[in-house]
Formats: sequence, structure tokens, C-alpha cells
Amino acid sequence: MGYDDRFDDLIASLGGFHRTWLIYLGIELGLFARVRAAGPAGLTPAELAAATGTTPVAVQAWSWATDAHDLTTYEDGRVTVADDVAATLLDDDRADFLGGQFVHAVVASMDWGGMVDFFRTGTPIASRP
Repeated sequence: MGYDDRFDDLIASLGGFHRTWLIYLGIELGLFARVRAAGPAGLTPAELAAATGTTPVAVQAWSWATDAHDLTTYEDGRVTVADDVAATLLDDDRADFLGGQFVHAVVASMDWGGMVDFFRTGTPIASRP
């Protein structure tokens, strides 16, 4: 693999990391569900924040970022979500449901902060005080 291909591959991995966190936040905070329920009219970030009990400035950033990552559409000050994205992330009765995988990926990765210490000491993360 050449330098340019390797660079593109690594950038895609970095983008995937950020996209995973955006999905996790959207699921855990109910952002995707509220946007989906709003239908084609969507919601403003302020309306979405009010509906989910979250901070408007954070939801504004999430709205912009999820649009940039092709998870939602943020246009004319309103956020909408495509039916196929919402179904794949929210409908746990579907064979192609992936919402739980994204939640697991983020939650499981939270222990990785202790991996440097584990490699240095050999002490498992779970046995630390």
C-alpha cells in the first residue's frame, strides 16, 4: 500500500471513530429518536435540545457534525434523519440493527484509557482500586 492509500485508510479510521461517538450520543441521548419522530419537518437544534433535556450549544454541534458525517441532514436550520439511517440505528427488531453495536463499541472502549498502564505494569484494569 502506498503512502497516499495508507494516509486515506488512516483518515477513514479516524473519521469512523468520530462517527461512532456521534451515533452513540444520538442513541443514548434520544437525539435520533426525537428527530425521527419529527418526520420530514425535522427540528431545530434548540427544539431538539429542549425535547431531550440537553444543552443547545452541544446539540447544535452534534447537528452540524452528524450532517458532515452523513448521518442526518442539517439544512435551513433544521435537522432530519433518513428513514434507513433511523431504522438501522434504532429498530432493534430488525436483522440489520446496528445501534447496539455502536453503543457497545463506545462503552467498551472507555477502558482503553487504562491500557498504557496495563502494558507497563501488567495489572488488569478490573483489579485496580
